[in-house]
Amino acid sequence: MILRKFLDFVNENIEFNERNAVKNKNDERRSESYSQRAGKFRELKTFLENLPDSAINPTNKQSSPIHLSPEDLKDLPDELLKELNISDSDKKDFIILDIINQFGGVASIDKILIEYFRRTNEIEKRTRMVSRLYRMSSKGLVYSAEGKGVYSTSPVNQKKGGEAAEE
Repeated sequence: MILRKFLDFVNENIEFNERNAVKNKNDERRSESYSQRAGKFRELKTFLENLPDSAINPTNKQSSPIHLSPEDLKDLPDELLKELNISDSDKKDFIILDIINQFGGVASIDKILIEYFRRTNEIEKRTRMVSRLYRMSSKGLVYSAEGKGVYSTSPVNQKKGGEAAEE
């Protein structure tokens, strides 16, 4: 994602300016100038990292031309909802999406299974839930995050060392 490239650029500039501030410690004016620039880049980094997802990538949750999502159904009149082909499986997917979002957009399969039971009073087999999450990921509704058995409603990729980062 473009934001990742910008953050990489900002991080490189923080490192460059901090390195030069130390290198030029005998020239107080020059060292202070590098330190101030590093500080401004740190402020920019904080600003970029705290942007809401909608500002970073307004098309991030753009509807699939094929698969329905809860966002597609928001604010629709009941008459139209009755005309749509929403299966019981779709309804379960929507519950799972809501559960993951309830946990801040990232949840482990264990948390999903527990909360799914609390909401529906149904015990879902782990293998069935894993299969459902896999199908949901192929539709672009959820994404594998932070390792095995963790899912997100926003795209993530894995950096070296296993740390999750936005795409």
